[in-house]
Amino acid sequence: MKIGARLAIQVSIFVFIATGIILLLVNFQLKRFAVEIAEDKARFFLEEKQATIDYVVEHLRPPLFKLIKEKGLPESYFEPSWMSAGYINRNIMHYMYKTEFADFYYKNAAINSRSPENEADPIERTFLEEAQKNPKILRRAEVAELDGKPYFIYMRTNTSRFQEVCLRCHSTPERAPADLVKLYGKERSFGKKIGDIVSVLSVRVPLEMIYSSIDALTGKLFLIICGFAGFFFTVQFLMTKRNIVSPLNHITHQVNEITKNDTLLGEPIFTTGRDELKELAEAFSNLSKRLSVNQGHLNNLVKERTRELEDARREYRDLFDKMLDGFALHEMCFDEFGSPTDYVFLKVNPAFEKITGLKADRIIGERVLNILPGTEPYWLEKYGEVVLKGRPVQFEHYSGQLDKFFTISAFRAKGNQFACVFRDITELKRTEKAVKDREAFQRALIQSISVPIFYKDANGRYLGFNNAFEDFFGTNREELVGKTVFDINPAELAEKYHTMDTELIREGGFQQYEHQVKTSKGELRDVIFNKSTFTDSNGKVQGLIGTILDITERKKNELEKEKMISELRDALKQVKTLRGLLPICAHCKKIRDDNGYWNQLESYLVKHSEAEFSHGICKECAEKYYPDMDIYEE
Repeated sequence: MKIGARLAIQVSIFVFIATGIILLLVNFQLKRFAVEIAEDKARFFLEEKQATIDYVVEHLRPPLFKLIKEKGLPESYFEPSWMSAGYINRNIMHYMYKTEFADFYYKNAAINSRSPENEADPIERTFLEEAQKNPKILRRAEVAELDGKPYFIYMRTNTSRFQEVCLRCHSTPERAPADLVKLYGKERSFGKKIGDIVSVLSVRVPLEMIYSSIDALTGKLFLIICGFAGFFFTVQFLMTKRNIVSPLNHITHQVNEITKNDTLLGEPIFTTGRDELKELAEAFSNLSKRLSVNQGHLNNLVKERTRELEDARREYRDLFDKMLDGFALHEMCFDEFGSPTDYVFLKVNPAFEKITGLKADRIIGERVLNILPGTEPYWLEKYGEVVLKGRPVQFEHYSGQLDKFFTISAFRAKGNQFACVFRDITELKRTEKAVKDREAFQRALIQSISVPIFYKDANGRYLGFNNAFEDFFGTNREELVGKTVFDINPAELAEKYHTMDTELIREGGFQQYEHQVKTSKGELRDVIFNKSTFTDSNGKVQGLIGTILDITERKKNELEKEKMISELRDALKQVKTLRGLLPICAHCKKIRDDNGYWNQLESYLVKHSEAEFSHGICKECAEKYYPDMDIYEE
């Protein structure tokens, strides 16, 4: 679309929208003003009706009741034409409905009213019930749709309230005049109480005619403004075409000629326009000259960049051929459900051939399942995810077909193509397995040792321990790993452990000392700590490992042994011993002492030992020396 037409349409749309908004606002304000006028009329109308009711109640009834009493009319007498304000207003309205206000609505509405003509409809009943409950509610005004037509509804409570004199006709049928009961029956408008609201004065002003007039006026205004807008649009379109569009078309034609023919680059551009259009033509002329100069520079730059690109291509090819990691470009194949089923080799580098043993001239253009029929589904699923989701992945996996472990980085190149950079980590995996096996053996070895073993990091936090350690302290691994000696030991013991650990970490090497530990049962045990630091590959201390030798029983045995030895030594000091050769007579058994005197055997032993004697006689001697006495009876 040309700029002139587009500008004209934009202006027209703006004018149309602005006109619509303004007319809608005017329409709204006119209808609002009409409602305000209707409210003023309704208020005046109801005030006049209220004045009529007040006049009947205050000025007409009292003298007439007095006259009835003076004339001696019977109690059954009832004449609504002067005794009922509602009857008077209702009949006055019958005359008013014959005038131009025939479409107005008025009602002195009440619930269970005496005359059915005054019975409140749902709107009036709701207002009357709310006013009975809340004396502050006196008026209500609203616009509502009734039978599809708009009405302004205005209601106000009757200022008159039921008084004592009113109960003559509104309390019970028995108290009411007989003529009234005969006229209206015994059911309607009885049971009232003093102070009750008598009725609601309700008026409804039809708004359909005034609304229609306002809408018609708004429509006329819209047509008038649209006429002015059409005229303005035509004038504006012609002026724009003459002063802007035509000069712009002339400039556009010259610019298009220059773009089609490079030899015209640098030629000036002329225009019949003025002001900004003339400046635009001069700007295009300067641009043409500048482009002519830059084209020469660009041609030289393109040549230079082409040479650089060729050099980069050669460097890339050299890098591609000499890189140690394998590289392969593939294209994924999918079935009709979009699931990956195979992939084709598009390009590989020499490292790929060396690592896999697959030659490029044999595999390029071939499908992987033709080259390696035993390829696991895992590879298709993983590479399919790269192509479908466009997310690069890095993973390690074992190729059963090639019997190798690989670490692979894969990414989507374009379309269904993806590239892989991979490295053979088979030897690394074997080394890792050997390390893990060795670590498992070491863990099993440590666990099998019956001596408690523990190891900590350089900050003194427990890294682990064996089962003997858990059994010794009556705790478990979860409670101790990551804790320090201050978390699990009394302060006096923890301070000693911390001091010794800090010294060992600082100095390195081996450490042995005897101290006490406290088990989870609160028992103090005498132990010997044997600790040694362990380092990383650079020789930096990473922590320590230690064993705990429980020597409580050994120390107890040593103390008991020392006590026994001491007791034996004390006993030996009190024991007299006989040593060397003792000369004894072969016949009388006397022993010669050191002074050469012969002593009885028992006296010598008593003198030189702690032994004491009690005398008796053996059987042989008894038979020899006392044959007459039966000392030893059978």
